[in-house]
Amino acid sequence: MRSNAHILYLFINFPLVIFCKIGITRKSATRRAKQVDRSAPGVPIPVFILFAPFIAYPLEQLLHWLMDGLNMRYYKGDGSTEWLFILAAIPALAFMLVGWLARAALIYALWTYAFM
Repeated sequence: MRSNAHILYLFINFPLVIFCKIGITRKSATRRAKQVDRSAPGVPIPVFILFAPFIAYPLEQLLHWLMDGLNMRYYKGDGSTEWLFILAAIPALAFMLVGWLARAALIYALWTYAFM
């Protein structure tokens, strides 16, 4: 799964809102949330996704490395090593927003170049 995953996601756990999860999937984030929900206490709610073909795995690894001190394993099972304290959601969300902005800038630049 790691090599062909293309969606980077951010989940917040409800009602345990002190936990967030950063991970990757090749299916939809909603389907991944249902899969994780079977193992995790609480309900993982998708908050944000970044479509990043070919680079989702390295981006996920980078985010986990940067926020290693906030890692929290509060259960055993599918996806249990990717949960972090909620403070990790702020830089992760900012990082993912920059990804969306970069994509929009690239599309705008290509559109402008093609039609000017």
